[in-house]
Amino acid sequence: MKKLVNLDFDRISKYYQQSDRTSFFQDISSKLWNDLGMDEVFSKIDHTHTKYGEQYLYSSLRLVKQGPLVDENLESTIQTIEKNPGFKSFLMSKLEILAKNDSYFLCNVFQRDTAKNPWYIILFYLLSGLSLISVISSLFIEWMIFPAILVITCNFIIHYWSKLTVSLESRTFGQLGEMLAISKVILLESKKQKIHLTKQPEIEKVGPLIFKASMLKPRIKGFSELAELAGYILEIIKAAFLIETILYFSILKEIGEKQKLIKENFEYVAHLDFALSLGQLRQMDPSITLPRESASLQVDGKGMLHPLVSESIRNSILIDQNGVLITGANMSGKSTFLRIIGLNCLLAQTINSVFATEMTVPKLRIYSSIQTFDELESDKSYFYSEAETMKEMLSVQNEEGFNLLLIDEIFKGTNSRERLVISSEVLNQLAKENSIVIATTHDLELVNGLPAFMFFYFTGQDMAGKYQYDFQLRSGVLDSTNAVFVLRDMGYPNEILGKIRDKLNNMKN
Repeated sequence: MKKLVNLDFDRISKYYQQSDRTSFFQDISSKLWNDLGMDEVFSKIDHTHTKYGEQYLYSSLRLVKQGPLVDENLESTIQTIEKNPGFKSFLMSKLEILAKNDSYFLCNVFQRDTAKNPWYIILFYLLSGLSLISVISSLFIEWMIFPAILVITCNFIIHYWSKLTVSLESRTFGQLGEMLAISKVILLESKKQKIHLTKQPEIEKVGPLIFKASMLKPRIKGFSELAELAGYILEIIKAAFLIETILYFSILKEIGEKQKLIKENFEYVAHLDFALSLGQLRQMDPSITLPRESASLQVDGKGMLHPLVSESIRNSILIDQNGVLITGANMSGKSTFLRIIGLNCLLAQTINSVFATEMTVPKLRIYSSIQTFDELESDKSYFYSEAETMKEMLSVQNEEGFNLLLIDEIFKGTNSRERLVISSEVLNQLAKENSIVIATTHDLELVNGLPAFMFFYFTGQDMAGKYQYDFQLRSGVLDSTNAVFVLRDMGYPNEILGKIRDKLNNMKN
Protein backbone atom coordinates (compact mmCIF):
# COMPACT_ATOMS: atom_id res chain seq x y z
CA MET A 1 0.00 0.00 0.00
CA LYS A 2 1.96 3.01 -1.27
CA LYS A 3 1.12 6.18 0.61
CA LEU A 4 0.21 9.34 -1.24
CA VAL A 5 0.76 11.80 1.63
CA ASN A 6 3.87 13.67 2.70
CA LEU A 7 5.42 12.02 5.72
CA ASP A 8 5.95 13.99 8.93
CA PHE A 9 9.39 12.79 10.04
CA ASP A 10 9.33 14.88 13.22
CA ARG A 11 6.43 12.73 14.40
CA ILE A 12 7.54 9.48 12.79
CA SER A 13 10.90 9.73 14.58
CA LYS A 14 9.28 10.32 18.00
CA TYR A 15 9.36 6.66 19.07
CA TYR A 16 13.02 6.39 18.02
CA GLN A 17 14.03 9.68 19.64
CA GLN A 18 12.50 8.68 22.97
CA SER A 19 13.90 5.12 22.98
CA ASP A 20 16.85 3.93 25.04
CA ARG A 21 19.52 3.58 22.35
CA THR A 22 22.47 2.46 24.48
CA SER A 23 22.25 -1.30 23.98
CA PHE A 24 22.23 -1.40 20.17
CA PHE A 25 25.07 -2.36 17.83
CA GLN A 26 24.87 1.06 16.15
CA ASP A 27 22.69 4.13 16.43
CA ILE A 28 22.67 5.51 12.88
CA SER A 29 23.78 9.14 13.01
CA SER A 30 21.81 11.94 11.40
CA LYS A 31 24.80 12.55 9.13
CA LEU A 32 24.80 9.00 7.77
CA TRP A 33 21.00 9.07 7.52
CA ASN A 34 21.14 12.24 5.42
CA ASP A 35 24.19 11.13 3.41
CA LEU A 36 22.30 8.00 2.30
CA GLY A 37 19.10 9.98 1.58
CA MET A 38 17.18 7.82 4.03
CA ASP A 39 14.10 10.05 4.26
CA GLU A 40 13.47 9.38 0.57
CA VAL A 41 14.37 5.69 0.93
CA PHE A 42 11.96 5.40 3.86
CA SER A 43 9.16 6.89 1.77
CA LYS A 44 9.93 4.35 -0.97
CA ILE A 45 9.97 1.23 1.20
CA ASP A 46 7.27 2.18 3.71
CA HIS A 47 4.13 0.08 3.24
CA THR A 48 2.96 0.11 6.84
CA HIS A 49 -0.71 0.56 7.66
CA THR A 50 -0.46 2.34 11.02
CA LYS A 51 1.46 5.24 12.47
CA TYR A 52 2.84 2.77 15.02
CA GLY A 53 4.22 0.69 12.16
CA GLU A 54 5.76 3.78 10.56
CA GLN A 55 7.49 4.67 13.81
CA TYR A 56 8.70 1.09 14.30
CA LEU A 57 10.09 0.92 10.75
CA TYR A 58 11.90 4.24 11.22
CA SER A 59 13.34 3.13 14.55
CA SER A 60 14.42 -0.22 13.06
CA LEU A 61 16.33 1.60 10.30
CA ARG A 62 18.06 3.90 12.80
CA LEU A 63 18.93 1.28 15.44
CA VAL A 64 21.01 -1.71 14.30
CA LYS A 65 20.44 -4.59 16.71
CA GLN A 66 23.09 -6.73 18.33
CA GLY A 67 23.39 -10.30 17.11
CA PRO A 68 23.48 -11.93 13.67
CA LEU A 69 23.18 -9.95 10.44
CA VAL A 70 19.73 -11.36 9.64
CA ASP A 71 17.10 -10.97 12.37
CA GLU A 72 15.63 -14.49 12.53
CA ASN A 73 12.64 -13.38 14.64
CA LEU A 74 11.69 -10.78 12.04
CA GLU A 75 12.19 -13.23 9.18
CA SER A 76 10.10 -15.87 10.98
CA THR A 77 7.25 -13.37 11.44
CA ILE A 78 7.37 -12.31 7.76
CA GLN A 79 7.28 -15.93 6.57
CA THR A 80 4.52 -16.91 9.01
CA ILE A 81 2.28 -14.09 7.79
CA GLU A 82 2.94 -14.89 4.12
CA LYS A 83 2.23 -18.61 4.61
CA ASN A 84 -1.15 -17.93 6.24
CA PRO A 85 -3.20 -15.79 3.82
CA GLY A 86 -6.33 -15.99 5.98
CA PHE A 87 -4.53 -14.58 8.99
CA LYS A 88 -2.76 -12.03 6.77
CA SER A 89 -6.11 -10.73 5.53
CA PHE A 90 -7.44 -10.62 9.09
CA LEU A 91 -4.33 -8.77 10.29
CA MET A 92 -4.58 -6.17 7.52
CA SER A 93 -8.24 -5.49 8.31
CA LYS A 94 -7.47 -4.92 12.00
CA LEU A 95 -4.46 -2.70 11.32
CA GLU A 96 -6.61 -0.54 9.03
CA ILE A 97 -8.76 0.30 12.07
CA LEU A 98 -5.69 1.83 13.72
CA ALA A 99 -4.73 3.91 10.67
CA LYS A 100 -5.28 7.29 12.35
CA ASN A 101 -3.58 10.52 11.41
CA ASP A 102 -3.06 11.67 15.00
CA SER A 103 -1.73 8.55 16.73
CA TYR A 104 1.99 9.42 16.67
CA PHE A 105 1.88 10.41 20.34
CA LEU A 106 0.82 7.07 21.80
CA CYS A 107 4.47 6.18 22.46
CA ASN A 108 4.53 9.02 25.02
CA VAL A 109 2.32 6.86 27.23
CA PHE A 110 5.10 4.36 27.94
CA GLN A 111 8.23 6.34 27.03
CA ARG A 112 7.67 9.28 29.36
CA ASP A 113 7.20 9.44 33.11
CA THR A 114 3.52 9.48 34.02
CA ALA A 115 2.37 12.42 36.11
CA LYS A 116 1.03 11.64 39.56
CA ASN A 117 -2.59 12.39 40.34
CA PRO A 118 -3.07 15.82 41.96
CA TRP A 119 -4.21 16.17 45.56
CA TYR A 120 -7.53 17.70 44.50
CA ILE A 121 -8.67 14.49 42.80
CA ILE A 122 -10.60 13.73 46.00
CA LEU A 123 -12.77 16.79 45.29
CA PHE A 124 -13.81 15.33 41.93
CA TYR A 125 -14.92 12.13 43.63
CA LEU A 126 -16.90 14.15 46.21
CA LEU A 127 -18.58 16.31 43.55
CA SER A 128 -19.41 13.23 41.47
CA GLY A 129 -21.00 11.56 44.52
CA LEU A 130 -22.87 14.73 45.48
CA SER A 131 -24.33 15.12 42.00
CA LEU A 132 -25.54 11.54 42.03
CA ILE A 133 -27.06 11.86 45.53
CA SER A 134 -28.71 15.22 44.79
CA VAL A 135 -30.22 13.99 41.49
CA ILE A 136 -31.67 10.88 43.15
CA SER A 137 -32.89 12.91 46.15
CA SER A 138 -34.61 15.46 43.89
CA LEU A 139 -36.89 12.67 42.65
CA PHE A 140 -38.33 12.39 46.17
CA ILE A 141 -37.63 15.79 47.75
CA GLU A 142 -38.65 18.67 45.52
CA TRP A 143 -36.34 21.35 46.91
CA MET A 144 -33.26 19.14 46.31
CA ILE A 145 -33.45 20.13 42.65
CA PHE A 146 -31.65 23.39 43.51
CA PRO A 147 -28.51 21.88 45.05
CA ALA A 148 -28.57 19.31 42.22
CA ILE A 149 -28.48 22.12 39.62
CA LEU A 150 -25.70 23.88 41.53
CA VAL A 151 -23.50 20.77 41.80
CA ILE A 152 -24.12 19.69 38.19
CA THR A 153 -23.29 23.21 36.92
CA CYS A 154 -20.04 23.07 38.86
CA ASN A 155 -19.33 19.64 37.37
CA PHE A 156 -19.98 20.89 33.83
CA ILE A 157 -17.43 23.67 34.35
CA ILE A 158 -14.84 21.18 35.66
CA HIS A 159 -15.63 18.72 32.84
CA TYR A 160 -15.00 21.21 30.04
CA TRP A 161 -12.04 22.79 31.84
CA SER A 162 -10.58 19.29 32.05
CA LYS A 163 -11.26 18.70 28.34
CA LEU A 164 -9.32 21.85 27.47
CA THR A 165 -6.33 21.02 29.66
CA VAL A 166 -6.01 17.30 28.93
CA SER A 167 -7.55 17.05 25.46
CA LEU A 168 -4.41 15.64 23.78
CA GLU A 169 -3.89 13.09 26.53
CA SER A 170 -7.56 12.09 26.39
CA ARG A 171 -7.33 11.44 22.64
CA THR A 172 -4.13 9.47 23.21
CA PHE A 173 -5.83 7.39 25.91
CA GLY A 174 -8.66 6.67 23.49
CA GLN A 175 -6.10 5.47 20.94
CA LEU A 176 -4.46 3.42 23.69
CA GLY A 177 -7.73 1.57 24.26
CA GLU A 178 -8.06 0.90 20.54
CA MET A 179 -4.50 -0.34 20.24
CA LEU A 180 -4.81 -2.67 23.24
CA ALA A 181 -8.14 -4.02 21.96
CA ILE A 182 -6.66 -4.72 18.50
CA SER A 183 -3.58 -6.32 20.06
CA LYS A 184 -5.84 -8.60 22.09
CA VAL A 185 -7.99 -9.54 19.08
CA ILE A 186 -4.93 -10.30 16.89
CA LEU A 187 -3.35 -12.42 19.59
CA LEU A 188 -6.55 -14.39 20.17
CA GLU A 189 -7.00 -14.94 16.43
CA SER A 190 -3.42 -16.18 16.06
CA LYS A 191 -4.01 -18.69 18.86
CA LYS A 192 -7.31 -19.71 17.31
CA GLN A 193 -5.57 -20.41 13.98
CA LYS A 194 -2.64 -22.05 15.84
CA ILE A 195 -0.20 -19.51 14.46
CA HIS A 196 2.83 -18.84 16.63
CA LEU A 197 4.18 -15.29 16.45
CA THR A 198 7.20 -13.93 18.29
CA LYS A 199 7.01 -11.17 20.92
CA GLN A 200 3.55 -12.18 22.16
CA PRO A 201 2.46 -9.83 24.99
CA GLU A 202 0.28 -10.44 28.02
CA ILE A 203 -3.35 -9.61 27.37
CA GLU A 204 -5.05 -10.86 30.55
CA LYS A 205 -4.34 -7.67 32.49
CA VAL A 206 -5.38 -5.10 29.88
CA GLY A 207 -9.16 -5.64 29.96
CA PRO A 208 -10.02 -2.93 32.53
CA LEU A 209 -7.67 -0.47 30.84
CA ILE A 210 -9.31 -1.11 27.46
CA PHE A 211 -12.75 -0.39 28.91
CA LYS A 212 -11.69 2.81 30.68
CA ALA A 213 -9.78 4.10 27.67
CA SER A 214 -12.69 3.41 25.31
CA MET A 215 -14.81 5.79 27.38
CA LEU A 216 -12.40 8.61 26.54
CA LYS A 217 -12.68 8.18 22.78
CA PRO A 218 -13.90 11.41 21.15
CA ARG A 219 -17.49 11.36 20.00
CA ILE A 220 -17.47 10.65 16.24
CA LYS A 221 -19.74 12.77 14.09
CA GLY A 222 -21.31 11.79 10.83
CA PHE A 223 -23.53 8.87 11.91
CA SER A 224 -27.34 8.72 11.99
CA GLU A 225 -29.33 11.34 13.86
CA LEU A 226 -30.26 8.75 16.50
CA ALA A 227 -26.59 7.91 17.08
CA GLU A 228 -25.79 11.62 17.26
CA LEU A 229 -28.51 12.09 19.89
CA ALA A 230 -27.20 9.16 21.92
CA GLY A 231 -23.73 10.69 21.77
CA TYR A 232 -24.99 14.03 23.11
CA ILE A 233 -26.88 12.32 25.94
CA LEU A 234 -23.79 10.32 26.90
CA GLU A 235 -21.72 13.53 26.87
CA ILE A 236 -24.22 15.21 29.25
CA ILE A 237 -24.13 12.24 31.63
CA LYS A 238 -20.33 12.17 31.64
CA ALA A 239 -20.19 15.91 32.35
CA ALA A 240 -22.88 15.87 35.06
CA PHE A 241 -21.16 13.14 37.07
CA LEU A 242 -17.50 13.91 36.14
CA ILE A 243 -17.19 10.41 34.70
CA GLU A 244 -14.65 11.37 32.04
CA THR A 245 -12.53 13.47 34.40
CA ILE A 246 -12.36 10.72 37.03
CA LEU A 247 -11.67 8.13 34.33
CA TYR A 248 -8.80 10.23 33.02
CA PHE A 249 -7.04 10.33 36.39
CA SER A 250 -7.83 6.68 37.02
CA ILE A 251 -6.24 5.72 33.68
CA LEU A 252 -3.27 7.96 34.45
CA LYS A 253 -2.65 5.97 37.62
CA GLU A 254 -3.08 2.60 35.86
CA ILE A 255 -0.75 3.60 33.02
CA GLY A 256 1.96 4.38 35.53
CA GLU A 257 1.60 0.84 36.88
CA LYS A 258 1.41 -0.90 33.48
CA GLN A 259 3.85 0.99 31.25
CA LYS A 260 5.88 -2.15 30.48
CA LEU A 261 2.72 -4.06 29.51
CA ILE A 262 1.54 -1.20 27.27
CA LYS A 263 4.98 -1.03 25.61
CA GLU A 264 4.88 -4.79 24.89
CA ASN A 265 1.47 -4.51 23.23
CA PHE A 266 2.49 -1.42 21.23
CA GLU A 267 5.60 -3.16 19.93
CA TYR A 268 3.63 -6.35 19.20
CA VAL A 269 1.19 -4.49 16.94
CA ALA A 270 3.92 -2.29 15.42
CA HIS A 271 6.20 -5.29 14.79
CA LEU A 272 3.40 -7.15 12.98
CA ASP A 273 2.68 -4.09 10.84
CA PHE A 274 6.43 -3.75 10.17
CA ALA A 275 6.74 -7.42 9.14
CA LEU A 276 3.61 -7.25 6.98
CA SER A 277 5.01 -4.13 5.30
CA LEU A 278 8.30 -5.85 4.46
CA GLY A 279 6.46 -8.84 3.01
CA GLN A 280 4.47 -6.52 0.76
CA LEU A 281 7.63 -4.64 -0.23
CA ARG A 282 9.36 -7.86 -1.31
CA GLN A 283 6.33 -8.93 -3.34
CA MET A 284 6.19 -5.58 -5.14
CA ASP A 285 9.93 -5.29 -5.82
CA PRO A 286 11.58 -8.44 -7.24
CA SER A 287 15.03 -6.83 -7.01
CA ILE A 288 15.04 -7.41 -3.23
CA THR A 289 16.85 -10.47 -1.85
CA LEU A 290 17.87 -11.81 1.55
CA PRO A 291 21.50 -11.01 2.48
CA ARG A 292 24.05 -13.53 3.72
CA GLU A 293 26.45 -12.93 6.59
CA SER A 294 30.22 -13.12 6.17
CA ALA A 295 32.41 -14.03 9.13
CA SER A 296 35.35 -12.09 7.66
CA LEU A 297 35.72 -8.45 6.68
CA GLN A 298 34.60 -8.84 3.09
CA VAL A 299 31.81 -7.23 1.05
CA ASP A 300 30.57 -9.19 -1.96
CA GLY A 301 27.71 -7.46 -3.75
CA LYS A 302 26.35 -8.76 -7.05
CA GLY A 303 23.84 -6.85 -9.13
CA MET A 304 23.43 -4.01 -6.63
CA LEU A 305 21.17 -1.07 -7.45
CA HIS A 306 19.60 2.00 -5.84
CA PRO A 307 15.83 1.85 -5.23
CA LEU A 308 15.35 5.57 -5.91
CA VAL A 309 17.07 5.61 -9.29
CA SER A 310 14.71 4.78 -12.14
CA GLU A 311 16.20 2.23 -14.56
CA SER A 312 19.13 1.87 -12.17
CA ILE A 313 22.19 0.12 -13.60
CA ARG A 314 23.24 -2.94 -11.58
CA ASN A 315 26.84 -3.06 -10.42
CA SER A 316 28.89 -5.72 -8.66
CA ILE A 317 31.95 -5.52 -6.46
CA LEU A 318 34.03 -7.88 -4.33
CA ILE A 319 35.96 -6.05 -1.63
CA ASP A 320 38.52 -8.31 0.02
CA GLN A 321 41.03 -5.64 1.00
CA ASN A 322 40.76 -2.78 3.49
CA GLY A 323 41.01 0.07 1.01
CA VAL A 324 39.07 0.95 -2.14
CA LEU A 325 39.57 4.06 -4.28
CA ILE A 326 37.05 4.90 -7.00
CA THR A 327 38.08 7.40 -9.65
CA GLY A 328 35.66 8.70 -12.21
CA ALA A 329 34.48 11.39 -14.53
CA ASN A 330 32.08 14.09 -13.37
CA MET A 331 28.51 12.83 -12.92
CA SER A 332 29.55 9.27 -13.83
CA GLY A 333 28.03 7.61 -10.75
CA LYS A 334 30.76 7.59 -8.06
CA SER A 335 28.64 9.19 -5.31
CA THR A 336 25.58 7.11 -6.18
CA PHE A 337 27.66 3.93 -5.96
CA LEU A 338 28.89 4.91 -2.49
CA ARG A 339 25.28 5.31 -1.43
CA ILE A 340 24.33 1.98 -3.01
CA ILE A 341 26.94 0.16 -0.93
CA GLY A 342 26.13 2.04 2.28
CA LEU A 343 22.37 1.71 1.83
CA ASN A 344 22.44 -2.02 1.11
CA CYS A 345 24.78 -2.71 4.03
CA LEU A 346 22.40 -0.79 6.30
CA LEU A 347 19.23 -2.48 4.99
CA ALA A 348 20.89 -5.90 5.29
CA GLN A 349 21.34 -5.31 9.02
CA THR A 350 17.97 -3.68 9.74
CA ILE A 351 15.24 -5.13 7.50
CA ASN A 352 16.84 -8.37 6.22
CA SER A 353 16.70 -7.01 2.67
CA VAL A 354 19.08 -5.80 -0.02
CA PHE A 355 18.54 -4.35 -3.48
CA ALA A 356 20.88 -6.85 -5.17
CA THR A 357 20.83 -10.25 -6.81
CA GLU A 358 23.21 -11.47 -4.08
CA MET A 359 25.00 -9.80 -1.20
CA THR A 360 27.32 -11.16 1.46
CA VAL A 361 28.48 -8.77 4.18
CA PRO A 362 29.63 -8.98 7.79
CA LYS A 363 27.96 -7.16 10.65
CA LEU A 364 29.57 -3.71 10.50
CA ARG A 365 29.17 -0.16 11.67
CA ILE A 366 28.80 2.42 8.91
CA TYR A 367 30.23 5.95 8.86
CA SER A 368 30.14 8.46 6.02
CA SER A 369 31.37 11.73 4.61
CA ILE A 370 29.29 12.21 1.48
CA GLN A 371 27.45 15.49 1.94
CA THR A 372 29.59 18.17 3.61
CA PHE A 373 28.68 21.85 3.81
CA ASP A 374 30.08 25.11 5.10
CA GLU A 375 28.49 25.72 8.51
CA LEU A 376 27.84 29.46 8.56
CA GLU A 377 26.31 29.57 12.05
CA SER A 378 29.33 27.91 13.67
CA ASP A 379 31.81 29.63 11.32
CA LYS A 380 33.17 26.26 10.09
CA SER A 381 34.60 26.03 6.59
CA TYR A 382 33.96 23.12 4.25
CA PHE A 383 37.46 21.79 4.90
CA TYR A 384 37.09 22.09 8.69
CA SER A 385 33.77 20.23 8.66
CA GLU A 386 35.25 17.44 6.56
CA ALA A 387 38.37 17.27 8.75
CA GLU A 388 36.15 16.82 11.81
CA THR A 389 34.39 13.89 10.15
CA MET A 390 37.73 12.28 9.20
CA LYS A 391 38.91 12.62 12.80
CA GLU A 392 35.77 10.83 14.01
CA MET A 393 36.43 8.02 11.52
CA LEU A 394 40.01 7.67 12.75
CA SER A 395 38.74 7.27 16.30
CA VAL A 396 36.56 4.23 15.46
CA GLN A 397 39.68 2.22 14.67
CA ASN A 398 40.01 1.48 18.38
CA GLU A 399 36.52 0.01 18.68
CA GLU A 400 35.68 -3.68 18.47
CA GLY A 401 33.92 -5.05 15.40
CA PHE A 402 34.05 -4.19 11.70
CA ASN A 403 33.56 -0.74 10.17
CA LEU A 404 32.57 0.55 6.74
CA LEU A 405 33.84 4.07 5.99
CA LEU A 406 32.38 5.90 2.96
CA ILE A 407 34.12 9.07 1.77
CA ASP A 408 33.07 11.07 -1.28
CA GLU A 409 35.66 13.39 -2.91
CA ILE A 410 38.03 13.31 0.04
CA PHE A 411 39.35 16.71 1.21
CA LYS A 412 38.07 18.57 -1.82
CA GLY A 413 37.80 21.68 0.37
CA THR A 414 41.52 22.47 0.24
CA ASN A 415 44.24 23.06 -2.38
CA SER A 416 45.38 20.23 -4.63
CA ARG A 417 48.95 19.99 -3.30
CA GLU A 418 47.99 19.53 0.35
CA ARG A 419 44.92 17.51 -0.58
CA LEU A 420 46.98 14.72 -2.17
CA VAL A 421 49.34 14.39 0.79
CA ILE A 422 46.65 14.63 3.47
CA SER A 423 44.28 12.31 1.63
CA SER A 424 46.83 9.54 1.11
CA GLU A 425 48.01 9.58 4.73
CA VAL A 426 44.47 9.64 6.18
CA LEU A 427 43.18 6.91 3.83
CA ASN A 428 46.13 4.63 4.58
CA GLN A 429 45.49 5.08 8.29
CA LEU A 430 41.76 4.39 7.92
CA ALA A 431 42.35 1.19 5.93
CA LYS A 432 43.25 -0.90 8.97
CA GLU A 433 42.46 -4.49 9.91
CA ASN A 434 38.92 -3.93 11.17
CA SER A 435 37.76 -1.37 8.59
CA ILE A 436 36.93 -1.11 4.92
CA VAL A 437 37.30 2.41 3.57
CA ILE A 438 35.79 3.30 0.19
CA ALA A 439 36.73 6.72 -1.16
CA THR A 440 36.05 8.56 -4.39
CA THR A 441 38.22 11.23 -5.99
CA HIS A 442 38.92 13.29 -9.10
CA ASP A 443 42.61 13.33 -8.24
CA LEU A 444 44.13 10.58 -10.37
CA GLU A 445 47.53 11.23 -8.75
CA LEU A 446 46.14 9.98 -5.41
CA VAL A 447 46.44 6.42 -6.73
CA ASN A 448 50.24 6.61 -6.38
CA GLY A 449 49.99 7.16 -2.62
CA LEU A 450 47.73 4.13 -1.96
CA PRO A 451 49.72 1.04 -2.97
CA ALA A 452 47.60 -1.42 -0.92
CA PHE A 453 44.23 -0.19 -2.25
CA MET A 454 41.87 -1.75 -4.78
CA PHE A 455 41.04 0.58 -7.69
CA PHE A 456 37.80 0.99 -9.62
CA TYR A 457 36.46 3.70 -11.89
CA PHE A 458 33.43 5.08 -13.74
CA THR A 459 33.66 6.78 -17.09
CA GLY A 460 31.77 7.78 -20.22
CA GLN A 461 32.43 8.63 -23.82
CA ASP A 462 31.78 11.36 -26.34
CA MET A 463 29.07 10.11 -28.71
CA ALA A 464 27.71 12.22 -31.58
CA GLY A 465 28.82 15.44 -29.95
CA LYS A 466 27.37 14.63 -26.51
CA TYR A 467 29.17 13.08 -23.55
CA GLN A 468 27.28 10.03 -22.29
CA TYR A 469 27.71 7.73 -19.28
CA ASP A 470 27.01 4.03 -18.89
CA PHE A 471 27.31 4.07 -15.04
CA GLN A 472 29.16 0.75 -15.08
CA LEU A 473 31.83 0.11 -12.44
CA ARG A 474 35.14 -1.05 -13.91
CA SER A 475 38.28 -2.38 -12.29
CA GLY A 476 41.34 -0.18 -12.63
CA VAL A 477 42.09 3.56 -12.75
CA LEU A 478 40.44 6.19 -14.94
CA ASP A 479 42.73 7.27 -17.80
CA SER A 480 40.65 10.14 -19.21
CA THR A 481 38.68 13.17 -18.01
CA ASN A 482 35.44 14.80 -19.08
CA ALA A 483 35.28 18.30 -17.58
CA VAL A 484 35.73 20.05 -20.93
CA PHE A 485 33.02 17.88 -22.51
CA VAL A 486 30.64 18.84 -19.69
CA LEU A 487 31.31 22.54 -20.30
CA ARG A 488 30.71 22.02 -24.02
CA ASP A 489 27.40 20.24 -23.43
CA MET A 490 26.36 23.10 -21.14
CA GLY A 491 26.84 25.56 -24.02
CA TYR A 492 30.10 27.30 -23.06
CA PRO A 493 31.47 29.56 -25.84
CA ASN A 494 33.79 27.80 -28.30
CA GLU A 495 36.41 30.49 -27.78
CA ILE A 496 36.74 29.60 -24.09
CA LEU A 497 36.68 25.86 -24.79
CA GLY A 498 39.44 26.24 -27.39
CA LYS A 499 41.73 28.11 -24.99
CA ILE A 500 41.10 25.50 -22.28
CA ARG A 501 42.04 22.66 -24.64
CA ASP A 502 45.20 24.47 -25.77
CA LYS A 503 46.38 24.99 -22.19
CA LEU A 504 45.64 21.38 -21.26
CA ASN A 505 47.63 20.15 -24.28
CA ASN A 506 50.54 22.39 -23.31
CA MET A 507 50.48 20.97 -19.77
CA LYS A 508 50.69 17.43 -21.16
CA ASN A 509 53.64 18.37 -23.33
